[in-house]
Amino acid sequence: MKNYLSIILILGVSIVSSCKHSSNSHMDENDVWKLGWRMIESSMNENFEIADVQFDSLMNSSEKMDIKFLITGLDIKSKLGKNDEIVKF
Repeated sequence: MKNYLSIILILGVSIVSSCKHSSNSHMDENDVWKLGWRMIESSMNENFEIADVQFDSLMNSSEKMDIKFLITGLDIKSKLGKNDEIVKF
């Protein structure tokens, strides 16, 4: 029984340690660039709800953002009537 628990414990620890936790990590520059352009594309296709979520992800995942992504994101929030969120910037 002790060996069975040891095997489960070792297996569990190895699975947990191999998982990548990205909730607190920042995206790399390439991922930020891709997400920014997907946000712009969503905005051009008038998928403002999706673009808003993409903008929020950009804001939470990157330390600095290109000005064109910031302007597009704020424009999206304006079109959705989220003026209270715009004031925060």
